[in-house]
Amino acid sequence: MTTIEVLLIVWAAGVVLERRGDQIVVRGIKPDTPPELLDLLRQRKADLLAVLTDNATNARGA
Repeated sequence: MTTIEVLLIVWAAGVVLERRGDQIVVRGIKPDTPPELLDLLRQRKADLLAVLTDNATNARGA
Protein backbone atom coordinates (compact mmCIF):
# COMPACT_ATOMS: atom_id res chain seq x y z
CA MET A 1 0.00 0.00 0.00
CA THR A 2 1.39 3.39 -0.96
CA THR A 3 1.40 6.45 1.26
CA ILE A 4 -1.17 8.06 -1.04
CA GLU A 5 -3.46 5.06 -0.55
CA VAL A 6 -3.07 5.43 3.22
CA LEU A 7 -4.04 9.10 2.96
CA LEU A 8 -7.07 8.23 0.84
CA ILE A 9 -8.24 5.72 3.46
CA VAL A 10 -7.73 8.30 6.20
CA TRP A 11 -9.63 11.02 4.34
CA ALA A 12 -12.44 8.63 3.39
CA ALA A 13 -12.88 7.94 7.11
CA GLY A 14 -13.27 11.68 7.73
CA VAL A 15 -9.99 11.91 9.61
CA VAL A 16 -7.63 14.88 9.18
CA LEU A 17 -3.89 14.63 9.74
CA GLU A 18 -1.74 17.59 10.70
CA ARG A 19 2.02 17.55 11.06
CA ARG A 20 3.65 19.36 13.96
CA GLY A 21 7.37 18.75 13.94
CA ASP A 22 7.89 15.00 14.31
CA GLN A 23 4.32 14.46 15.55
CA ILE A 24 1.10 13.82 13.67
CA VAL A 25 -2.05 15.35 15.11
CA VAL A 26 -5.07 13.21 14.25
CA ARG A 27 -8.47 14.93 14.17
CA GLY A 28 -11.91 13.61 13.43
CA ILE A 29 -11.61 10.27 15.19
CA LYS A 30 -15.09 8.99 15.95
CA PRO A 31 -16.18 6.15 18.24
CA ASP A 32 -16.78 3.97 15.17
CA THR A 33 -13.35 4.66 13.65
CA PRO A 34 -11.76 1.24 13.20
CA PRO A 35 -8.78 0.66 15.51
CA GLU A 36 -7.00 -0.79 12.47
CA LEU A 37 -6.90 2.73 11.02
CA LEU A 38 -4.99 4.01 14.03
CA ASP A 39 -2.66 1.01 13.81
CA LEU A 40 -2.05 1.84 10.14
CA LEU A 41 -1.18 5.44 11.05
CA ARG A 42 1.29 4.24 13.66
CA GLN A 43 2.89 1.79 11.23
CA ARG A 44 3.21 4.37 8.46
CA LYS A 45 4.13 7.40 10.59
CA ALA A 46 7.54 7.93 8.98
CA ASP A 47 6.04 7.78 5.47
CA LEU A 48 3.25 10.18 6.44
CA LEU A 49 5.68 12.64 8.03
CA ALA A 50 7.61 12.66 4.76
CA VAL A 51 4.61 13.92 2.78
CA LEU A 52 2.75 16.11 5.28
CA THR A 53 3.57 19.81 5.53
CA ASP A 54 4.68 21.02 8.95
CA ASN A 55 2.02 23.48 10.13
CA ALA A 56 4.33 24.87 12.81
CA THR A 57 6.81 25.88 10.09
CA ASN A 58 4.03 27.33 7.92
CA ALA A 59 2.71 29.40 10.82
CA ARG A 60 6.14 31.03 11.18
CA GLY A 61 6.20 31.82 7.48
CA ALA A 62 9.29 29.76 6.77
